[in-house]
Amino acid sequence: MAVKIPRQRWSPPTPSPAQALNLDKEIGSLSPCMQADIIALDGDPLRDITAVRRVMFVMKGGVVYKDRR
Repeated sequence: MAVKIPRQRWSPPTPSPAQALNLDKEIGSLSPCMQADIIALDGDPLRDITAVRRVMFVMKGGVVYKDRR
């Protein structure tokens, strides 16, 4: 039986890529005042891999891109 560890309590033993690049004050999490590129999907790709084909929008550099089809 696997033991479940709450995500907020677990931290990896190695630094995140943002920490390694000394950019963790700007990138590396979805938080206010942080930069993020986001792909929003219509569905949960962990349950249905075809959800990756249903992109609702992409946010890059603070600009939202939507397919108007």
